[in-house]
Amino acid sequence: MTILSILLYVTTLATLGGKIETLDINDTQMLGKFLIVFLFNHLLFFVYFIYFHMNSGQTPGKMAFNIKVIGQDGGEVGFMRSLFRAVGYTVSATFLMIGFIWPLIDKRNQAWHDKLAGTIVVETG
Repeated sequence: MTILSILLYVTTLATLGGKIETLDINDTQMLGKFLIVFLFNHLLFFVYFIYFHMNSGQTPGKMAFNIKVIGQDGGEVGFMRSLFRAVGYTVSATFLMIGFIWPLIDKRNQAWHDKLAGTIVVETG
């Protein structure tokens, strides 16, 4: 997620002019900019993960670690599984990131977002 994090950080700084720490909720112009950045960043997040998982099952980070996302049935991930997986990242992160740690205790090594999307992560090489 490093590449995506950098993109999100740069777009936020560029739009808000480096004033993230001084966000004043009474400043409607700044609040409007923040809302636009928030929505754009979420759109970018979804497009990034859906695109990579749908097309190759691998983000650049997964490529570096020689892992790939596939369907539980061994098939391609496709659009709907990619969408559910991206939404599932939010679910996995919501409760103290427990959903990302879940594979350590799960018999199928699935995170919550994998369970939601019907996917598994496998080694590629």
